[in-house]
Amino acid sequence: MLSRTAFTARAVALRTRMFSTASIVSRKKHDPSIDPPKRPGSAYQLWYIQKVKDLKKPDEKLNVREAAKQLAEQWKSVAESEKQKLEQAAQKAKEEWHEAVASWYAALAPGQLKEINASRKAEGKSALKDPNAVKRPLSAYMRFVKDVRSQIDAEQEGAGLERARKVASEAGKRWKALSEREQEEYRAAYQAEKEEYDLKTGKT
Repeated sequence: MLSRTAFTARAVALRTRMFSTASIVSRKKHDPSIDPPKRPGSAYQLWYIQKVKDLKKPDEKLNVREAAKQLAEQWKSVAESEKQKLEQAAQKAKEEWHEAVASWYAALAPGQLKEINASRKAEGKSALKDPNAVKRPLSAYMRFVKDVRSQIDAEQEGAGLERARKVASEAGKRWKALSEREQEEYRAAYQAEKEEYDLKTGKT
């Protein structure tokens, strides 16, 4: 049986080793320079961020949960004209983001993306996709949606998730309304691209 002195010494040694190990396995400070440009927020998120700033008071801590509930209710009463402006601002920001991301990828040196993904994996983050990699072909239905989406979207009212649901619902109805021959054209196009994809990726 250990004496009290020996037990204390062992406890101190164990504690020291634990702190030492923790310092070794702790993650390094994240380097933001290896990240691609951050994706901009949706129309609602743009509005939400501004409203949160308005709710904040210098000498009070903001109750985030209560603020989220309050603003979610306020969003329902926001005029459609204001929502439309926010949608346009969000779309513009998204287009600029796509350009910035393309420039970011284009500036990478050969093999650099692999190194970045290794670093992200060590930090518990998902890997970035290689934009130059062979893309999986769209299914017959998704090819159809791509063809008619802009037309359907222009015919819908509302904004955000509600509008997206209407577009998806209408696209589904129009796909079902196609003749067997029309659907087969989309299936044939998908099959041709799939065979090419399989050949390039070695899945044949």
